[in-house]
Amino acid sequence: MAARARAGHLLLPLLVLINVQQILLFFSSPTAVVLVVDALPSFASRIPGGHHVPCHHTLPGCNSSSSTLLSTLDSNYGYCQGLGHADCRGGMHTVQLNAFGAAFAAAAKTWTRELCEQDSDGDGFTNGEELGDPCCMWNANDAVTGDGGAMPLPPWPRSHPGFASNVPGVELKPPNSRATTVRERWACPPVDSFDDDVLTTSAAITTTKSVEDVHFNPGETRRRIVISMGNVTVPCDLRTTYVDVTVNLPDDVMVECAEKKCLIVAGETVVDSPRLHHFVVRSCPVAIAPNQNAVPVVDPFVKSMILKAEGRNETNTTTGNNSSKDDQFNTNALCDGYLGAWAPGADPFITSRRDSGFRLGGDDRPIRAITVQAHYDNFDKKCGTIDDSVVIIHYTVIDDNLSATNLRPLEEVDLPFTRISVSPTLTLPPNEDGVFISTLCQIRVHGNASDDDAAATTVELERAWFHGHLVANAMYARIYRKKNDATAAEAARAAAEAENITALMNAHELVTPIVDMPAWWFDDQAMTDIAWDAANRYRDTLTGMLSSTRAALDERRKTAPTEPLPSYRQRLLLRDGDIVHSVCAFNTSTRDEPTTIGVQTIDEMCWSTATFVTAVDARAHCAPLQVYLGVLGGDDNDVDRIWERAEHGVGDVTNTLGRFRNDKGEYECTLADVGAIRSIASSLGEEDSSKAMTNSSLSRTCWECLSDLVSASEASGIPQKFANCFHPGVGQVDSATRRGMRAYVLKKLLEESA
Repeated sequence: MAARARAGHLLLPLLVLINVQQILLFFSSPTAVVLVVDALPSFASRIPGGHHVPCHHTLPGCNSSSSTLLSTLDSNYGYCQGLGHADCRGGMHTVQLNAFGAAFAAAAKTWTRELCEQDSDGDGFTNGEELGDPCCMWNANDAVTGDGGAMPLPPWPRSHPGFASNVPGVELKPPNSRATTVRERWACPPVDSFDDDVLTTSAAITTTKSVEDVHFNPGETRRRIVISMGNVTVPCDLRTTYVDVTVNLPDDVMVECAEKKCLIVAGETVVDSPRLHHFVVRSCPVAIAPNQNAVPVVDPFVKSMILKAEGRNETNTTTGNNSSKDDQFNTNALCDGYLGAWAPGADPFITSRRDSGFRLGGDDRPIRAITVQAHYDNFDKKCGTIDDSVVIIHYTVIDDNLSATNLRPLEEVDLPFTRISVSPTLTLPPNEDGVFISTLCQIRVHGNASDDDAAATTVELERAWFHGHLVANAMYARIYRKKNDATAAEAARAAAEAENITALMNAHELVTPIVDMPAWWFDDQAMTDIAWDAANRYRDTLTGMLSSTRAALDERRKTAPTEPLPSYRQRLLLRDGDIVHSVCAFNTSTRDEPTTIGVQTIDEMCWSTATFVTAVDARAHCAPLQVYLGVLGGDDNDVDRIWERAEHGVGDVTNTLGRFRNDKGEYECTLADVGAIRSIASSLGEEDSSKAMTNSSLSRTCWECLSDLVSASEASGIPQKFANCFHPGVGQVDSATRRGMRAYVLKKLLEESA
């Protein structure tokens, strides 16, 4: 899709590098003017250090008053966000490219040896030297998995390859400064010594590899699950349609992944239709009926919501591929094991390093089927469109009894900060260019300490990802940490008791952005690798490696010393008790009607999520504290404590302060509670036993957590998982029990209110 030009004072759309479909080049000294047609910020990941070129004060757009560049907030995060442009604020700020941007476009947006060895800005340093790759060895394939090319580049001050006014500092000391060639200057290995993954010509340094070849280790077991949309006919009487395809897994896969450890290493998509908006992939603890296996079905629940929003009913639509609500396998209720999501730009949509992976199934998390939910945006309501898009889950199998074959000692785990997909209370006002949804949540870590006490309270962040729709134009996620003084600690305790957001946040201070995207585009929803070069991206005091992680990597290197060896990677550390502030920003200036938070293409969503790695099966969740929708006025474009400075709030503000925040971890359901929950759920249909039930069926803290969670969910429209209330040691609670438990909690809350 072509990117949409958007304006707004909250977040200026700042492009990094461009995908040029029609280029109009006018070379005049070091800059080139380009007609920008399609803009993809993630192109910076196609060059070494592309996201980490300091925004030096000599560069256009890098003055200290430019808050969108965060230079006044955190000097370690003041990077040039428009690397290929004549202004570090990006391509929509100006249509000019700098010399490096023009050269990158001419190289087909690929890091080539020729581009690396050029001195685009004429300052006496090659592009490779300025970006940290003087020998032109950086490899984008390896950067995906964290091997070789993803190792931190040499720690010299990087400089901008598009401006002669910005050169590396005096710390840049090559081994042989008097050499006449760059390769001799840096004592580079001979070109013919490179492996097959690096070309020796001026073509792309990174060869074309399959997703499997990039993500699997040599000699590693390779498995795949392929799910096709099955030549589904995209309905044409509604713009938005959700189609579910659920596929039962073979018995041997279920058994193998229950007895051994199955880890997803990549999720690949083969997109067949321009009307495909996004995929969501989930696991199901129960199998689907044989006659529904692999059959595309229009989701009747979502369809009803859309028809209601359009003022229509079931009788005046001809959308096909239907089944009744009673007969359809209810993927919304049963398939709640989130595996990943694809949207434009997120390819592959699941990615991992070669020493980690995402768990697929297990004895405590049974998996019987996988469902793919496709959101189609039939923007011109064209009939007869056939889609056969494919989702491929690549996974490997690890037998814990054979440690020598365990090439992946780390597990990567999903950690959502907020996932607002549908909300009856949040509506974006029209004709505003500074609308935002601000969420606060508090990190709760349930770690298996083992011999690493920090693992019980700390997780190591790996990636970050955002999701929105058509009017979303910026995304932020930041960490607030309790101030290191007794007064702040006392204020935090008092704030929790008084349920006062302002007092609580005054006891915390902003320590770093996780990732800020002042320009976010629906067409470019790639995951951000925030661990790559984390020591340079964040302050040293905020990064590290848990001893359990290092021990696991040590064992991996010792017992299976095959190439490539896992690297010791410093990551941003997120601690129990930290508060994560997420912001989704929107520009509704072109809309005359309110925008709903909902399932339609023209609706909006707000997702902010991350992943972390663990060697000891640690678990974490971010318990919601506040959801705030507001509008900024004037020229205010600062994100810090945005909910306090908003011109006005819009709609209901959900404040759940005090819920799930017990510092002693008492908000946990025990094994006995789970037994009571299952008993309650199984008897919900029996009226007499339901009437006889009391809160004493559960421990006090378990009941309080569950009831608070359901209340918050009902008030905000933001569903929360019951797993938030269960200690990880409890294990999986099946979907039927969860549904029954929700019904029970709602019933009891209704009785109490009466």
